[in-house]
Amino acid sequence: APAHVAGLSWGSTVALELYKRHPHLLRSLILAGGYAGWKGSLGEKEANVRLAGVREMLKAPGNKFDPTLSGLFAGDPPSKFVPLLKAMAANVRQRSFRTVLEIMGKTDLNHVLPTITIPTLLVWGELDIRSPLRVAKEFEMKIPNACLVVIPDCGHVVHLQATEAFNKAVRDFCRSK
Repeated sequence: APAHVAGLSWGSTVALELYKRHPHLLRSLILAGGYAGWKGSLGEKEANVRLAGVREMLKAPGNKFDPTLSGLFAGDPPSKFVPLLKAMAANVRQRSFRTVLEIMGKTDLNHVLPTITIPTLLVWGELDIRSPLRVAKEFEMKIPNACLVVIPDCGHVVHLQATEAFNKAVRDFCRSK
């Protein structure tokens, strides 16, 4: 049976690619703080600036490498998430990270958005600077019948900053489809 497929941040690009290649596998899409690739959602200039920043970060010695990228939270990360971020950072392979970001930087899946015919939920943090709210509004305009939920006072990791509101939006959407 087709599945509800969710993607957060880069995962939304993966979900869009899955829809493009195998739409019959999806019952619905849930895209949170997403992108149609960095180039597709942010433009070539911003994508190149981000890639240059990542390339510079990757030059740091292994013990100074921090893959958690700025702007994930609205403000500094709450202390309760610092151990999670450190654990995530410890498990990132720099070479894989570079490969993924190079692909994200060059990807443009805007042409896929108007082809989406399944129910689509968009969940964004109001204060997301990684994938600004304007990206959500573009998705909402381009994806037929998309539903946008904006969660106040949250940044890019809306699922961590407002877990209850995020989960409620996703649960309500999935139960209605």
